[in-house]
Amino acid sequence: MQKAVIYSRVSSDEQKKEGFSIEAQEDLMKKYAQKNGLEIVKIFSESQSAKDTGRKEFNAMISFIRKNKSVEHMIFEKNDRAIRNEFDSATLIELATKTELKIHLVKDDMILHKKSKPYEFFIFTLNTAISALMPRNLSNEVVKGMQKKADKGYYPTKAPVGYINVRINGRSNIEIDPKKAPFVRKVFELYATGNYSYRALAEEMTRQGFSISRSVKCNKTNVEIILKNPVYMGDFIWKGKRYYNAHHEKIVSPEIFYTVQYQIKTKCTTKANTRNFLFSNIIKCEVCGCSMVGELKKGKYIYYHCTGNRGGECRRKYINQEAIEKEFLDILKGLYVPKDYMPAVLDAVKNEVEKEKEYNNNKIKEVDKKITTLKSRLDKLFIMRIDGEISEEMFNEKNSAWQGKLNYLLANYTATQKNSVQIFEYAKKILELCEKAYSLYLSSDDENKRKIIKTLCSNFLYDGSNLVIELKSTFKHLFKSADFGKTGPSWTRTRDLTLIRGAL
Repeated sequence: MQKAVIYSRVSSDEQKKEGFSIEAQEDLMKKYAQKNGLEIVKIFSESQSAKDTGRKEFNAMISFIRKNKSVEHMIFEKNDRAIRNEFDSATLIELATKTELKIHLVKDDMILHKKSKPYEFFIFTLNTAISALMPRNLSNEVVKGMQKKADKGYYPTKAPVGYINVRINGRSNIEIDPKKAPFVRKVFELYATGNYSYRALAEEMTRQGFSISRSVKCNKTNVEIILKNPVYMGDFIWKGKRYYNAHHEKIVSPEIFYTVQYQIKTKCTTKANTRNFLFSNIIKCEVCGCSMVGELKKGKYIYYHCTGNRGGECRRKYINQEAIEKEFLDILKGLYVPKDYMPAVLDAVKNEVEKEKEYNNNKIKEVDKKITTLKSRLDKLFIMRIDGEISEEMFNEKNSAWQGKLNYLLANYTATQKNSVQIFEYAKKILELCEKAYSLYLSSDDENKRKIIKTLCSNFLYDGSNLVIELKSTFKHLFKSADFGKTGPSWTRTRDLTLIRGAL
């Protein structure tokens, strides 16, 4: 009998306790192995999310497979039990294509190995992209919910030091912390005298009894963060945008806040060229890591060069926009899916989205339970304060922390309910991009061209001689799988599909 290992997983210990059975997965895979004449030599199982790399048992299984060449089969219940991130997907694809290993996805009715058809690898990577997107999209939706709150003038996240989170009539906001707000006000007043550095002020405030929390002392970094945060004068910044006259009480006046800002700003900085060229803030200098900026020459030629903010000679090296765009267009020519494979791919996408609904429903139940638990804790905390069992300081600290978590969970709950439809739309967009990326790019204005560039690529690096363009991990594998043996672009393809050109 040929040898095999099996791997089972649930996302968390909570899911394990609530009946998301590892045993059921293992029973299914054992029956599958028996039916196919495979001997199970080792079982790997764990309770951990697969959205990030670093799973202990998954990595142990990969090491075991690499050391034991006689094991030729790896069995999973289905794709999303195996992986929810592109890095681990790449590991499995490497094993399937470069060794004798066969990867079995029982419920997906798929076996990946050296002789698998190209579109099967494409479906596998696309399914991985969809399952990886589910938790990420959830986070994005939570942020959108917070964005709506910010747009209405309410501070959307955990209260900064000097404030506490509160929830009144179903709406969350921040209120002044009566214990810490006077210290924050003192930080501004002392710095405005001009007699203190960040470090000296931190030492003085510590002497006066100010701490950020019971476990975090006041230091110069804390002082700098406080002094630069407009939340204390009634504004706040969220996702790079400043919101004025928010619905919370000021700790300091605008006059003292701006006095402090004037004193902080001791250095004049050279204003960079702010014209929004096509590759502005996209290309990085590989020598020093600075962004490369665009510059118009002779009224019509656009060149990019390193800002040189970190010193060195790299700012003297220029690269022409036309040359950069030509390299990117060559990449787009290689991104396609043959039409005769599309029906199978679309069916696979639909099936994957249906499976993600189950994940979504389980997530809703999990979040709902946490919300109920937190509300119960807050009720008990309030009773303990009334009964004098805890101090006002401890009440404020715990209440603020738990209200912050509750606000996040409520946003999470709302976002989860929207997730499935958006996942399907995302899958359709990926397929459209693979089919039409080249023509879409050519017909777009600069703003939409930048969106396509940022969607497909993770890095543009220039060292003065060579340009390196790196595809995002999801599209690396899609691109690799989509190259169905046809005549492709002429670039040199490295092992990780980084695209390299010389002497531009």
